[in-house]
Amino acid sequence: MKSKLLSVLLGASLLAGLSGCMTRKVTSTNVTGDAVTGFTTNTVTITQVNTNNLILDSAVFQGAVAIGVTAAISATHQDPGVISALKNAQTALDGVLNGSNPETTAQVLTMLKANGNPALVQEINSLIASASALEQDLLVKYGAGVAGQITTALARAADAGLVVALEGH
Repeated sequence: MKSKLLSVLLGASLLAGLSGCMTRKVTSTNVTGDAVTGFTTNTVTITQVNTNNLILDSAVFQGAVAIGVTAAISATHQDPGVISALKNAQTALDGVLNGSNPETTAQVLTMLKANGNPALVQEINSLIASASALEQDLLVKYGAGVAGQITTALARAADAGLVVALEGH
């Protein structure tokens, strides 16, 4: 488990060195009209997110999920019901991300809370609060226009964190 977390953090560090600028702006200018009626210039600027930076920012959450889920498994003394609920949530989240599951990430979290184990519910609530705070920070950093990309990046990070934590169970 520790080696997996170290490899995640090492990968994030390497990615930081290769990630470059946070965003890139692409501007296009279109001139319309003629000499009789006049000319109109329309400039459109699109901001594109550097995907590597977004992956790096969400890698922190991947580590938090892996640590949190491992803590929940330990706190429940490897309760088979908790491990089964976590595996089901990971499978459901995979389906949400690849489009084969019509549920939302919120429904997956509700499914985990329905397990009723207090240690698991406490850890899930803590991870939800962390994800929400990180999402708000990333919205400030990148802008609300890329909210969907941010949400997807965090869901992918949560999925990867679950995979790391559940390895061997």
